[in-house]
Amino acid sequence: MFNLKTHIMLRNFLKVSIRNLIRNKTYSFINILCLSIGMACSIIIFLFIFDELSYDKYHKNADEIYRVGIDAELQGSRIKAYVTGAPVGKTFVNEVPEVLNSTRIIRVQIDVDEAVVKFGEKKFIEENLFFVDSSFFNIFDVEIVNGDQDHLLNAPNQIVISQSIAEKYFSDKDPVGKSLTILDNEYLVKAVFKDCPSNTHLHYNILASLVTLPIADGEGWMNNDYSYTYLLLEKEANVASVKQKMLDVAIKFIEPELQNVFGVSMEEFKSAGNTFEYILQPLTDIHLKSHTDYELEANSNIRYVYIFSIIAIFILFIAIINFMNLSTARSATRAKEVGLRKVIGAQRRNLFYQFLF
Repeated sequence: MFNLKTHIMLRNFLKVSIRNLIRNKTYSFINILCLSIGMACSIIIFLFIFDELSYDKYHKNADEIYRVGIDAELQGSRIKAYVTGAPVGKTFVNEVPEVLNSTRIIRVQIDVDEAVVKFGEKKFIEENLFFVDSSFFNIFDVEIVNGDQDHLLNAPNQIVISQSIAEKYFSDKDPVGKSLTILDNEYLVKAVFKDCPSNTHLHYNILASLVTLPIADGEGWMNNDYSYTYLLLEKEANVASVKQKMLDVAIKFIEPELQNVFGVSMEEFKSAGNTFEYILQPLTDIHLKSHTDYELEANSNIRYVYIFSIIAIFILFIAIINFMNLSTARSATRAKEVGLRKVIGAQRRNLFYQFLF
């Protein structure tokens, strides 16, 4: 019996709502259109905001991955960058217990005459080409769709390519086991991975084995090979403590280089007003909060998120206020209807449900 009464009530609400829409076409059109536009604009802006905040969060260990940087003042000049020397990552893995793994990334500097990828008659300039350590796949989530997933890029002149690159050069043929010519060297395709998502600070199409490069085994802490070092920390690691341990380890290795290259000790280096420390930047902060001179690619800014959030809320607020004002202005015309419904027994909640419907 209750279900039947509910059904009759809802059907009546629907009929009355449709009649009011038809009877007041202009009012209904303006009111609904304004609210719809306001909600649509707000939803689109919020979708943009959610996308900006989602960068690099698809990695399983996103909260434990950090990029290593240096904040230093040398001879009165401030240097803050996220490029490090070759031995930094592997040394921290060996010397700092909280550091579980590390990997390096080097981006190929694009030159029209050099950074060309060839296969047969096909020749393209590929901008998203990186040299990485084999540990790259142990830190970042890369979905391999074709080829051997083990021991990738652990030997010179090996590459893994994205599905889009595989289709560009090999069409519908299996690329695994074939070679691409990169920088006039032959690289063997070991696997194909699913194209990386758009919401990442690192867009790569080709990953080549870093051990191919002469600088792969560099031992100089003060040399800058423009490699980006990423660390995987323990879940419960104290970042401040890890940074201090990293600095203590670095000093142990940097001091002999200072003595050999500049003929000064660490104490003399510091007494001259020079300072340096290591930075650990969370992976999920890079897209919105990193704006140094040597970024892998142009990043966005967290200020845009704040600005667009305010705009979205303001638009939605204006749309709601406009809707309420128009609805209130029309409410007097339905006073007789409300009075009649009360006379025949309608309760306050019934009237509320009708107008809400």
